[in-house]
Amino acid sequence: TSLSISPQQDYVTISKSLKDRIYLQDTVSVKISVMNTGTYKVSNVHVTDYLNEDFELRSTTPLQWDISELEPGKEWVTTYNIRPLETNINGFSVSPATAQFTINGNEKSISSQTNTIIVNGPKLVLSKTIDKSTVNTGEDVTVIVSVSNAGNIGTRIEAKDSLPDGANFIGGSISLDQTFMEPNAIKNFSYKFRMDQEGSAILPRAIANYTGVEYKGLTIAVIKSEALTLYVMGS
Repeated sequence: TSLSISPQQDYVTISKSLKDRIYLQDTVSVKISVMNTGTYKVSNVHVTDYLNEDFELRSTTPLQWDISELEPGKEWVTTYNIRPLETNINGFSVSPATAQFTINGNEKSISSQTNTIIVNGPKLVLSKTIDKSTVNTGEDVTVIVSVSNAGNIGTRIEAKDSLPDGANFIGGSISLDQTFMEPNAIKNFSYKFRMDQEGSAILPRAIANYTGVEYKGLTIAVIKSEALTLYVMGS
């Protein structure tokens, strides 16, 4: 009888797991596991994880761990907490964790799977535009401030703008009173002003306060538009 004999494979696996759907105010636990399912001892294991810029670390850990030895059949597990900084209804891609180790005198490396996590909540987008970037002295300039909710949860907001130095207010509304914005809603306010002196004028950023998912009133969290530059020529 002829027998086909194959060498025993040495398996070391790493996994990274967390919830795939949370709310903006949630703190979520990340679990990393390294498992030696082979027949040989693994040594000098160095595990590294990476934090996306869309999350903040809520645990006191450097996201690097060293394991001197991992016997066959043994598992090493660690956890830490993170919290999202903004909403993403399409899902953030979470970076994989990696592990470098030595087995049978050979250095190897592996990576965990890539995860996606959906963050539910409001997501305000604030923009500020002017109808012209160059004007003559005494000419009207129209400013439009637009607020939209690109998230999937409604929120209360209020927004305000301010005039550049030396501006003369002509008319319109320079703020948006507290109001509720459903998902996909857009609200605008606009006003006009004039400049009587030549030169460049910096239009300050518009500011909006909004209610977080976990709060009942307006929070200190704000979003700001871009600042604009207006060039004023002599008439």
